[in-house]
Amino acid sequence: MGRWSFLQVLKEEIRDKILQIAAQEFLEKGFQSSSTREIAARVNISKGNLYNYFSSKENLFNALLSAFYQEFNSFLKQLWAHETGENFTLENVEWMARTVAEFIQEHRQEFILIMDKSEGTKYAGFKKETITMLQNHFEKNLKAIYKSRSGSETSIMQIIATNFLEALLSISKNCLNNDQVIDNLELYLKYHIQGVTQFY
Repeated sequence: MGRWSFLQVLKEEIRDKILQIAAQEFLEKGFQSSSTREIAARVNISKGNLYNYFSSKENLFNALLSAFYQEFNSFLKQLWAHETGENFTLENVEWMARTVAEFIQEHRQEFILIMDKSEGTKYAGFKKETITMLQNHFEKNLKAIYKSRSGSETSIMQIIATNFLEALLSISKNCLNNDQVIDNLELYLKYHIQGVTQFY
């Protein structure tokens, strides 16, 4: 390996380590309470050297989440295209539960960061936006069981959407290992989806 190639590999290793340590720091403290000084110290580089890789704390946080942000939105659209009233067979309920559980488990770190640790960043409103999207989805697909109760369908769907997302977040944060995440997410999602099917 030539000197140039060696330096490039070393540079990539340092960049990867910065991202790894930054993710840990943000998960522990949230974006606002984290500092590039502490991240640099944990990586064992100077703060100035860290800025050679990432121009700001915001840029570093964005590097961790930009790809996930796009992937998560695409995932929801694909899932909702599949989730219609006629698709609520036991087989499809199990498929949807497993699909969502595996996606969140695979992106557990990013899911927690964007939903719970992003205050002070451009992603700060994403949790609220996701709850609104979930609420709109539930309202659109549920039968007119609440239509005779003026305004009640909107309020109950907002509660359901909020509780749904908070449950996914709580499981992601508190389970000790990936298998536990999968098992608990799948169990909760089956409970949630099968409960919702009574309205179809």
